[in-house]
Amino acid sequence: MLYFECPYAVLEKRILGRARYTGRSDDNVKSMKLRFDTFKAETLPTVELFKSKNKCVEVDTSQDRQAVYALVVNNLAEYTDKTFAAKPLTERAEILLGLRPYPSKKA
Repeated sequence: MLYFECPYAVLEKRILGRARYTGRSDDNVKSMKLRFDTFKAETLPTVELFKSKNKCVEVDTSQDRQAVYALVVNNLAEYTDKTFAAKPLTERAEILLGLRPYPSKKA
């Protein structure tokens, strides 16, 4: 299991930043707090179970996007088909990874 750990303050900044580009109605502090509380209650116990079995790799996502991507690539390398990994990223993947800006909203 890959567990993406990120401090709440960083999550808040990123989600509110994303809200400027995506137009998602749930990109606000109230919805974010609800999602975070739900995660802690429902998902974190599963993460803890995997950690207790040494089957969890924790990735610090408070770093910049390229550093996080490199950590994920390194942690998945032994499980990834080399020919697949060598393919270039799609435009959508680059946007989601923050390697390209979100497209401008159409008026």
